[in-house]
Amino acid sequence: MSAVMSSSKDKVGGVVTSVLQGLDEQIADYLTSVLEDDPLQKPDDLEASVGPFLLSTEFAKDDAEVSSLCLRLSSALSQAFGDDAGHQRAASFRGKDDVPALLSAPLSFKENTSAADDKLMDLMWGKDKVRQARNEQFFNTSSISKRQERKQRRLLEADESSDEEEEQVSMMILPDYSSGSGEKDINVLGFVLRFAGQELLSNADLRMAYGRRYGLIGANGIGKTTLLKHIAAFEIEGFPRHHRVLHVKQEVRSSGKTVLETVLQSDVEREALMEEEKEILKRQQQKDQEGGGGASSEEVEADSKRLTEIYERLNIIGSNSAEARAAAILNGLQFSLEMQASSTCDLSGGWRMRVALASALFIEPDLLLLDEPTNHLDLEAVLWLQEYLKTYKHTVLLVSHDRAFLNEVTTDIVEFKNKTLTYYRGNYDTFEAVRSEKAKNQRRLYEANMAKRAHMQDFIDKFRYNANRAALVQSRIKALEKLEVVDPPEDDTQFRFHLPIPEPLGRPVINIESVSFGYPKRGPGSVEDEGDGKRKKKEKQAGEEEAEDQHSENDKAEPVVPKVPAEIGKVLFENVDFGVDLETRIGVVGANGAGKSTLLNLILDKLRPTEGHIFRHHNLRLASFTQHHGDQFDLRLSAVENFESMFPKSDTQELRSLVGKFGLSGNDAIKPMRFLSGGQKSRAAFALLAHRKPHIVILDEPTNHLDMDTIQALIEALKEFRGGLLVVSHDQHFIEQVTSDIYVCGNNAIKRFNGTFDEYKKVALSKVVGGSKK
Repeated sequence: MSAVMSSSKDKVGGVVTSVLQGLDEQIADYLTSVLEDDPLQKPDDLEASVGPFLLSTEFAKDDAEVSSLCLRLSSALSQAFGDDAGHQRAASFRGKDDVPALLSAPLSFKENTSAADDKLMDLMWGKDKVRQARNEQFFNTSSISKRQERKQRRLLEADESSDEEEEQVSMMILPDYSSGSGEKDINVLGFVLRFAGQELLSNADLRMAYGRRYGLIGANGIGKTTLLKHIAAFEIEGFPRHHRVLHVKQEVRSSGKTVLETVLQSDVEREALMEEEKEILKRQQQKDQEGGGGASSEEVEADSKRLTEIYERLNIIGSNSAEARAAAILNGLQFSLEMQASSTCDLSGGWRMRVALASALFIEPDLLLLDEPTNHLDLEAVLWLQEYLKTYKHTVLLVSHDRAFLNEVTTDIVEFKNKTLTYYRGNYDTFEAVRSEKAKNQRRLYEANMAKRAHMQDFIDKFRYNANRAALVQSRIKALEKLEVVDPPEDDTQFRFHLPIPEPLGRPVINIESVSFGYPKRGPGSVEDEGDGKRKKKEKQAGEEEAEDQHSENDKAEPVVPKVPAEIGKVLFENVDFGVDLETRIGVVGANGAGKSTLLNLILDKLRPTEGHIFRHHNLRLASFTQHHGDQFDLRLSAVENFESMFPKSDTQELRSLVGKFGLSGNDAIKPMRFLSGGQKSRAAFALLAHRKPHIVILDEPTNHLDMDTIQALIEALKEFRGGLLVVSHDQHFIEQVTSDIYVCGNNAIKRFNGTFDEYKKVALSKVVGGSKK
């Protein structure tokens, strides 16, 4: 029997690896175990059981690709098993006298699964801890067939999905105040963090003193976000459950509620207490109307005691000042009174992210977990946020790539590396200095140790066969064996790249003359009525039709003819005049929605001005790099294949050599880009930027989703670059390092700021801090 099962498993495994070539080996093994008991599944059943895994691992790009793969998999399994599997499956459901046997227990995907397997299953399916009771009830219900089980599971997940649409900002699990001794510090020793079958942390310590602000740093993909999620869900063994812990969600789902209502209702504890208060007061009112009849003194006393507890807790969490605090926080994040009273349906993704952030600050949890909080914020909002966090009275653990933000906010740095957490007192600059000094000391110790070993080994080799020195040789051999082994210093070689030096161009290179821009007025739902994020998306879609590398062929030294709409709606800016040459280093700042990205798209010829002219040199080559740099690649193709499709006239070996210089060599250069890490995709984008050999580089929030080392590599490359640069960024350190002039976008104008970037920050900070106090 076991031989038959083994043969069946091998056959299923062969089909899975054949149809789903390139799928992670661990996932392929798991899918094999799922399918071996029931290989003859219809394509729609395969979509339900296999599809989520293909999407979660990014093996399939969308539902259409999942359907295609499941159709091929179903056909291949049918050919491999024929009717044999059907007969075997039917026989397994027959009992004595050929009577169908009902199952006494629910079917599982795999026999003898361990707790780790169950946890992996939950994580990969995205089960929410909030639904744990319902899940347990579902899986304890007996089933008759695996197909019925899958149908029930799909119904459950559809129910969970619909419930998630109604969820508010906060996924905060209510704390258990009866546990622990009320200590405010967090000390969890020797814990292990696993995700998707991989061990991310081993015997690590989580130590946070109350009131301090910790910056969690580490390479992209190492598990920082996973750690935050596990902390928020109390899934770290030994983590104290009496703390209010909140992990900011990336974006708030749109709803009919106003922005202010969404923030107020995000505090689930406050909402639950207020609802309970209403119920008790309503019950007391009914008893009073009935003359007190039917209510025992114990019930009345219990209600009064509970009301007192509720009022005490509401007072502790500052319920009375809730609306004023929420409004002040929203004001600091640049929400006007009109925006606070508007529905979240009217907001773009970037502004909904601000609502999520405002909700987290409003709740004031004991432990606030922030994951890249500066993404989607403009510089003014970043400055306000860092000032707010500096006075935050509870504990903060944040992940950020913004070096200046970390320097301003954090009191401690936690390095996530080599499956452990290492703690450093001080901000990011202090951490870098300490780490550098430790590395130097380690190198000195290692080199001294190696020199001593070499000296002793030379003596041994020289006098090994000298009888007169035999005793000394034996003594040195023993000493060498006892000599402490010093670990070599870690290889801290960081990724670096260079942009080619462009040939000179005569002036003007780019000249912007009296340019104005406004979107066409089309009523509700038009571009001018949309948020900054939606507008950027439409600009991006419009620009995809015009490849950047065609500027040198199409853009002559003639003005772009403006396409003037019949009626202009919102005017972003008017009468803009400035020039760009190979020595230009401009940083464009201003509030979200003021037109910063629009200006860049006008220069790239992805949009046309409503008034004025833009001149470009006829030999000009432009190239851009944005936070969505991965979108320019077909992730089904390898890096080399992408470059071949973009540059069909280039030599394949030359392109392979190019991506190799950017760290994509060997198998990384030829495997589909969907299997590359975020950092590796960034390197491919840098290679593309260099291959265009631009005269002018245009950057739109380039540091979003890059880790510290990659940002530093980009900074170094731009410092060495001998061409022009225009950059929109909220990253203070990045702007300080690569720009020399600041242009401010706002109030329907784009004007040069007369001063340094540091002086501009002081002006902007005085405005946002002063405005939030009004």
